[in-house]
Amino acid sequence: MREFIKNALVNVHANCTTDKYGQMGKFNLSMYSLFKERTEEVEEYLKTNPILKVSTYGGQVGIYRAVTTIVDPEIKRLCNEAFAKNPNHLRNLNSW
Repeated sequence: MREFIKNALVNVHANCTTDKYGQMGKFNLSMYSLFKERTEEVEEYLKTNPILKVSTYGGQVGIYRAVTTIVDPEIKRLCNEAFAKNPNHLRNLNSW
């Protein structure tokens, strides 16, 4: 399960869209968009293995749960490395 979570998070950090300042929107880290039909399984896993912190958010699309903090140091490092190479992030970060 940890590998599944890690792969989903690294993938979204490598490929997500960003705003005009190069920042990732919280909706990119919504539990359902990351884990789809395995969201409940991931939530159960996090109860005994707190590698992520998840919070509830509200917005124009309704109420949703999203990753707030990546606690696991390895996953956090891999996500930071992937986001640093994300072409959307780099383009928007350097365009203004």
